[in-house]
Amino acid sequence: MTLIIKNVEPRFLATFKAFSKCFNAKVEAKKSKSEIAAEWIKEDEQFIKDYKAGKIKHYKADKEIAQKWEKEAKEAMRDYKAGKLKAYKSAKEMHEDILKNG
Repeated sequence: MTLIIKNVEPRFLATFKAFSKCFNAKVEAKKSKSEIAAEWIKEDEQFIKDYKAGKIKHYKADKEIAQKWEKEAKEAMRDYKAGKLKAYKSAKEMHEDILKNG
């Protein structure tokens, strides 16, 4: 049997989940499109707030990005030569190594 309860406030979700466990039932929670849109708006507002507060780096030109990538590439090569990084010939080889060595 399926029971559908709509438009439940999020604060009651934990209660419904606990109640369903008593009967070995499942609870599936889905957000409405308006709830998802509200979350996106909130995330956008937080992003703008963080950007204005200087918490997010803004690159003024492609040159800055290229310089950052070049620096990271040099660091990676240095770590590789020092034996801190592994290189693989294929994704299959990498997956096998991960499964074997964790």
